[in-house]
Amino acid sequence: MSFIKIPKHINRIGFAFLDQIVISLQNFLLSLFLIKTVTIEEFGHYNFIIPITLLITSVQNAIFNMPLMVSYWSKDENERESYVSSLIVIQIYIIIGIAILISIIVCLLYILGLVKIFFIELILTGFVATVGLLSREFLRNLYFSKELPQKTVGNDLVFLLLQMIFVLSAYLFLTVSIQIILILIGISAFLSSGPELYNLIIHNKYIVLKKHLIENWQYSKWILIGVIVTHIQTYGYIYILGILLNPATIGLVAAARLFMVPLQLLSVGYAKIAIPRGTRLMQENLLKKFFREEITISIFFSALVFFYIVVLFNIPASIIDQLLSNEYNTAKNFLIYFGIAAIFGMFIRTGTNGLQVMKKFKLLSKINILTMVISLALTFLLTHFWGVEGALNSMNIISAISAIIVWKIFISSVRKK
Repeated sequence: MSFIKIPKHINRIGFAFLDQIVISLQNFLLSLFLIKTVTIEEFGHYNFIIPITLLITSVQNAIFNMPLMVSYWSKDENERESYVSSLIVIQIYIIIGIAILISIIVCLLYILGLVKIFFIELILTGFVATVGLLSREFLRNLYFSKELPQKTVGNDLVFLLLQMIFVLSAYLFLTVSIQIILILIGISAFLSSGPELYNLIIHNKYIVLKKHLIENWQYSKWILIGVIVTHIQTYGYIYILGILLNPATIGLVAAARLFMVPLQLLSVGYAKIAIPRGTRLMQENLLKKFFREEITISIFFSALVFFYIVVLFNIPASIIDQLLSNEYNTAKNFLIYFGIAAIFGMFIRTGTNGLQVMKKFKLLSKINILTMVISLALTFLLTHFWGVEGALNSMNIISAISAIIVWKIFISSVRKK
């Protein structure tokens, strides 16, 4: 009996998408749970804290994860092990230093009475969640760098299982609050990745740590600027809604975005596969092949989003109302905005993949700085006059501009090769 042999690249993309399905399931279930158990204001606070944790993981991606993905296969086997060990140890030292600094700042704020205890609790529990998510994110990127996405899926399934057990236990035996949920996220993430990372530490030599940090910095100094401004551009509307409107509005928008998160995460998952593959193809003088793959996946994803939106709009309103609650009954009005954002976001992602493979980090940083400044100004202006709709329209206008700029440069760069 004969079987159809699936190409390794397609197989890896399949695992990357499966990984994002697991992450989407985790986010979706947790968000629905919170919608049903906490107030809309608390859900708004949660969706204000989570983007901040994502900003911190974006910084980690710039300094450690992205250089790892573009450098891993250029090293011999022994150097790879030493390199990975160095990145883990350096992050441990940084986290310890930040923990000490945050403890001092929180104590001073409390003594001086400058903030309420509720916000201090959010800071501390948000830090716990962030530490766990940082350990998990690094391990995930390491697996993707090794082109072992199946291990990433296994790790995320463990994380999902642990989180479900802990959250259910809190619901049955303790109480549910945003602070407790953040702690449980951190613990679940750390338990699913910390032991494996510890086993990868093979040295603690200052000279080697310094060498690998300097090596990373030649890429990360530009990536860092890019990811920070990209994050601000992506989540700027959330921060501005929080400033100009209120936490309940953030909760309402987050409920609508919840339905589009699975597709948005697929684009993130694809990048984890595309960048290591693109790096290898460029070394083999097959950059145009990678270019065609990026175009194909962008068109396929756009069709998928269109089909998904059509399905969502044909689901009976009563079902969506049951999934959410009466407080969120206007959230479905914002679905189309996030569908458009998902399509533009994928084109930005695929174009950026190409420029990162060609190591055009400085150029990407300049593009991101320009679009971020325009994004913040436009979002603030449109939100002031048209509220939530203004913020979401601004998000899509800037996404369209960014996609055009990135792809124009990508096409031009490929032609010159």
